[in-house]
Amino acid sequence: MKKHTKTFWAYLAGIIDGEGTISLCNLDYSQSYGTGYIGTLQVASTNKQLTEWIKKNCGGRIKIDTRKAGLNHKPGHHWIALACDTCYILEQVMPYLIIKKKHAKILIAYRKTVQNNRQVTVSTRKKRDSMVTQLKKLNKKGIF
Repeated sequence: MKKHTKTFWAYLAGIIDGEGTISLCNLDYSQSYGTGYIGTLQVASTNKQLTEWIKKNCGGRIKIDTRKAGLNHKPGHHWIALACDTCYILEQVMPYLIIKKKHAKILIAYRKTVQNNRQVTVSTRKKRDSMVTQLKKLNKKGIF
């Protein structure tokens, strides 16, 4: 990844605060390992230029969502950070985040529980489940 200025990271933090999603998604390895989670950092926008700019500067990939595209909706462009870059990006934007600071801290803490081996202790699994629950509450839509 390119080296960036504090101004860059502050700007990206504003985009993540306004248009981003920091979450833990379920993975089902029921055939071999059981259930797990993967941390994701995404930015969604109907402006292709914005997501292309993030990809150019931070890597990752772009997914185009055309499900709602039509007369009244533009296609959605979703920039998705690579798993290996997610924590680095979040650590760089952390000082500038306002809305999603708690989300970022939880995801970084979760990543610290991930080891190369697949064996997870019961206490680690409980800690992870608690982090997933916390993030779900933070990401809940509607009035709460």
